[in-house]
Amino acid sequence: MDAYIMLITNCHKVGELSSSNSNDKSSRHEVFRVTGVDALSLTGNHLDREELPYMPGSLDEDYYEDAMQYGSQNPCRPLISFFQRGTFYFSPSMDLTRNIQAQKLRLGVDEDLRMPDLKFTWNHYFMDVLYEFRNTLSSESRQVFDSLGFVIPLISGSIEIAPLSSVVPEAATPSAREGKVAIVSRASALRAGMRFLTRGIDDFGGVANEVETELLFITPEYTLSFVQLRGSVPVFWEQTGFQIGTHRIHLTRVPQAAYPAAKLHFEDILERYKSVHILNLLKAVPDAPGGGGGGGGGPSTPQTPGGERELSKAFETQIKMLGLPQQLLAYTAFDYHAAVRNNQHHRIKELILSIEGSIRRYQYFLMSNTDGTVFKLQRGAMRTNCMDCLDRTNIVQSVVARTVLTTYLNGCFYEEGNTAALDATLDSVSRLWSKNGNQLAIAYTGTGALKSEVTATGKSTFSGILSDFSKSVNRLLQNNIYDERKQSVIDTVMGRDPITSPPLI
Repeated sequence: MDAYIMLITNCHKVGELSSSNSNDKSSRHEVFRVTGVDALSLTGNHLDREELPYMPGSLDEDYYEDAMQYGSQNPCRPLISFFQRGTFYFSPSMDLTRNIQAQKLRLGVDEDLRMPDLKFTWNHYFMDVLYEFRNTLSSESRQVFDSLGFVIPLISGSIEIAPLSSVVPEAATPSAREGKVAIVSRASALRAGMRFLTRGIDDFGGVANEVETELLFITPEYTLSFVQLRGSVPVFWEQTGFQIGTHRIHLTRVPQAAYPAAKLHFEDILERYKSVHILNLLKAVPDAPGGGGGGGGGPSTPQTPGGERELSKAFETQIKMLGLPQQLLAYTAFDYHAAVRNNQHHRIKELILSIEGSIRRYQYFLMSNTDGTVFKLQRGAMRTNCMDCLDRTNIVQSVVARTVLTTYLNGCFYEEGNTAALDATLDSVSRLWSKNGNQLAIAYTGTGALKSEVTATGKSTFSGILSDFSKSVNRLLQNNIYDERKQSVIDTVMGRDPITSPPLI
C-alpha cells in the first residue's frame, strides 16, 4: 500500500487582517491563498514527479526501478489539482474558520483557542490524527507543537482584501483611509460537493453550497463585521440526468420525512447566530412546460419532476413544520426573476424595505481596535437562497451588505449629505463582492458567477449578457463531463471514499 504526504509548496499572500494602528506583530495576521501543492510518497520516489519524463530504453532508464512506469502519474494528481484551484486559504496566526465576533466571544471561555471550527475546516480529515496526538501533549508541549505550525486549518471559499485608500474617497475622514475592507467567505465542509451532484440537505443537517460570508471594515479605531449566510434549500431534492438548459427537480423525500434533518440544520444556525431571516429568491410562478422541469407546476414527488415553485413550496412547508417564532426564524419569499424582469434591478430595494426591520434588529459587530471593547453584537443573520445559491444570491447579499455599511458609514466617516463619497465607497465594496461571488461559483460549478456585472455595478449590459452566455456554455461542459471526477476527489478529501485509508501517524 502506498502512503503519501500532502504539502503546500507555494502560496500567494492575499493581505493582512488586522488593525493598522498596532505595531504589535502578533495582531497582524497574514492571509495566504494556496497556489502550489505536492504529494510525496512515503514508500518510494518513482511517482513523486508529476509524470516520468524519459522513454523506456533511454540512457536514464536505470534511474527508474521499472521502465514500465513511463507515463504513469502520481495517483494523488487529482488531489493536487483540487487544492491548487485557487479557492483554499490559510493563516499561520489567525483562525479563519471563525468570524471576528465568534473569535471575540471565545476569549476567556474556551481554553483551546487553536482548535478550528470543523464545519469550515476542509483538511480536518487529514489533520484528525494530528489533533488526536496534540490532545495527548502537556500544555507546554502543545504550545511548542502549535508554534511549529504542524496543524494549519484550510478554508475553502474566497478572501478579498483591499486597502481603504483604494476604496474610500478623499472626502472621508483621514482615519477611514488608513485601514482595509475585506470579504471573507467560508464554505461549509459538511455537505461539500459539485453543483448537480450535491443538492439540498443530508441526514445530518448539512446543506449544499452552505457559505458564511463576512464583510469586514477595519480602521485604526474600529473593526466592523457583518455576517450573511447562503445555502441550498434544506429539503431532500436532486437533479439527475444530462443537464442542459433548465433543469428538472426531484423531491426525493416529502417534507415530513425531511423534518429531522431540517431541525438539525436550523438548530446549528440558531446556536451560531441566535436568529435567522430566510430570503428565498426562487420563482413563485410555475415553470413553462419543458422549462425548469415544472411541467406546468404539478406537484413534485420522488417520481415526478417539479420546478422552482414546487421546491419553494416544500421549503415553506418545512418552515411551518418547524414552528419557530418569527423572532427566531423569519421568512420572506421574493421572486427575483419576476421582480427584475427587463433589467429592473432597482426593484431589489423592495426586498430591502420588506426586511429592514430584521436588518435593524440584527445590527452588526463593532469593536474598538485600541482596547478591544465591544460596542455592538450582531444578533441574527440573513440566510439567502436561490437554486444554486450563486448568481441571484450574490446580488441580493451585496445589496444587503451595502445597506448595513451605509448605516455605519453615515455620520462616522462622511458629512451628512455627501452622497457622492458614500456611493463611491459602496461601489468599490460591490466590486469586491463580485470577485467574491466569482470565486464561490468556481468552487461549486467550475466557472465564474453569472450576473457578476449586476453585483458589481447594479446594471446589466450587452457585454455582460454575452459573458453570461459564455459562462453558461462552460458550466454545461463542466457539470456534465468533469463534475463526477471532482466529486470523487471531494469525497476523498472529506473521508467519504471507502477505498482511501484514514491518515496515520
